Amino acid sequence: MKIMKILRCSKKKFAYIVVGLVVFVFLDLFVLSKSAAYIFNMAMEQQEMLLGKITVEEIYGSINGKTTFKGLRWDNLEGETILYVPEGVIGVKPFDILRGKFEADTIYKIELKNARLFLNMDDNMNLDFVTKKEDSENRKENKVDEILAAGTEEERLRLSKLRRKKEADEFAGEWRNFHHENRDIYMKFNLEDCPVSILYKGKHYYLSAVNVTSEIDSNSYMKFRISTGRFGGNMRGGAISLRGDITWKDDEPIADISALFQDIDIASLGIMDNQADSVTLEAYFSGPVADLEGDGVIKMDKLTLPNLPFTNVRGDFVYKGGLFTFKKLHADVFEGELNASGDFHMDTRYYHIHGVAKNLSAKSALPKDKLITKVDANLHMVANENSRNMAIWGNFVGSPGSYDGIPFDKVTANFTNSYRDLRFFNAKIDVGYYTLKSDFIGIKDGKLTLDPVILEDIRTGKERMRYVRENKG
Repeated sequence: MKIMKILRCSKKKFAYIVVGLVVFVFLDLFVLSKSAAYIFNMAMEQQEMLLGKITVEEIYGSINGKTTFKGLRWDNLEGETILYVPEGVIGVKPFDILRGKFEADTIYKIELKNARLFLNMDDNMNLDFVTKKEDSENRKENKVDEILAAGTEEERLRLSKLRRKKEADEFAGEWRNFHHENRDIYMKFNLEDCPVSILYKGKHYYLSAVNVTSEIDSNSYMKFRISTGRFGGNMRGGAISLRGDITWKDDEPIADISALFQDIDIASLGIMDNQADSVTLEAYFSGPVADLEGDGVIKMDKLTLPNLPFTNVRGDFVYKGGLFTFKKLHADVFEGELNASGDFHMDTRYYHIHGVAKNLSAKSALPKDKLITKVDANLHMVANENSRNMAIWGNFVGSPGSYDGIPFDKVTANFTNSYRDLRFFNAKIDVGYYTLKSDFIGIKDGKLTLDPVILEDIRTGKERMRYVRENKG
């Protein structure tokens, strides 16, 4: 009996000891995490490389170098939070820490979850929290884009080539310096569901739910997968997905990237002014990072131009030097179809489209009028930034039909279409032995206006009658 009492007593004591040890370990970890956070915060106050104030609430470390932290906050010089990480993991090499020698490859892993990032970049894409303080305080306001400020398309194109060459040369110089300084890096960098805000050249971009999985070896390659949820700001859209790798070849980074830009609001790109239209691009890019080339597919459910409501737009494109060249463009319009080719330059914002339309319905184009015919047309379009600066012109031939109940054999005309102003010139309508001619036909609010109308004998070419008629439908 005494032995059993002793055993029961020993079990109780052992249980108390285990509970005590567990409580002690947790208290010790809590105290150590707070102490580590205190040391980290003190060190951040003394460092001079990064601008602003960096603090952390708790840090937990392990012998293998894996460090878990909570409540990391980074405020810029103005007191605005540019990074907040509720929780994350940093992997460091313990031996480097013990030696007190922090090198480029000391950190081998960074994982951030639900982090909120706010990046402010100047015109040269330098981040404001890694520049020198005097540069940050004296930073000039973002200027109006000099390319878009230029008057003609030729001048914009010239400035675009100069800018792209300058940026490529600067990138090549920075890349050479990076390798000459022997900054060996091997690191994995992951983001999970992180909203990111970016300020660049006076424009604000907001990316929701950014996910990144990447691996970099500064001596050979970089692999990455990037995806976002919906994004807004100066550019709006559904999602972005990028995946690929970059390899270092002959001291130059060579890219191999597939991309999906889904449901991009084309009005936010400064191309059109109808916010209801969106574009999806599926693309593949390759070549030197500073001078990528690519090809892919463009898709639009609708494209609303003045007097031309296109739907089901599809086509192929190639990309080089800021220029998208489109081929095999197809769209439905006025119960017919358009097949076209063209181009769009990212820097100049000019685009050109040339195409042939088949089997268009005049009744669909002019529902308030009484013109019934099927039309084939040659179409040319040049535009700058939005539809207000658009010029469309061409000519068409209509099949046998009728106008206001009067049958005709054929109708032909030249046309122009500027912002909400569709006009026809040199129009001819063959009616039996006569041709109805008009120097000008205007369409306003879907109604047809002819001025003047000339009745000409098709056999002799003599004018038989001249009058003005306005269709009040």
